[in-house]
Amino acid sequence: MMDLVRIHEIRAYLEAAAALCAERIERASIGQLDAVLARQKQAVADADALAYYETNAELHRLIAGHAGNPRLALMLGHLEGQMAIALRRISTSRAHMRAAYQEHGEIISHIRAKDGAKAEGATRSHIAATLARVTKQRR
Repeated sequence: MMDLVRIHEIRAYLEAAAALCAERIERASIGQLDAVLARQKQAVADADALAYYETNAELHRLIAGHAGNPRLALMLGHLEGQMAIALRRISTSRAHMRAAYQEHGEIISHIRAKDGAKAEGATRSHIAATLARVTKQRR
């Protein structure tokens, strides 16, 4: 459990790449985020844990990728691999899916508005909330 907490602590800083994404993403690329979010909305409505898990991973990869720092994206990918079991498990929770979908929507809205500070804050909140939900589920 402690490793999971430590990984989320690291992610909270690295996933702040949402600020860089907001500053650097091309307008045309925001459509990619919107398309994944739309698929995630459907996954949540269908209570499709696998589709939710996949869209979650894709969304986080896209945000890191559009931050314009390949090393950062590589580091986040490595951490995601270490958390795969916990993330797959939490993805079966309908409450988590609904909450995280809303959090993702907030992050993307700040990216769309090119507001790096708010995108970073929303991402840190999302990572903290995910850790809280994972921790609660593991009890």
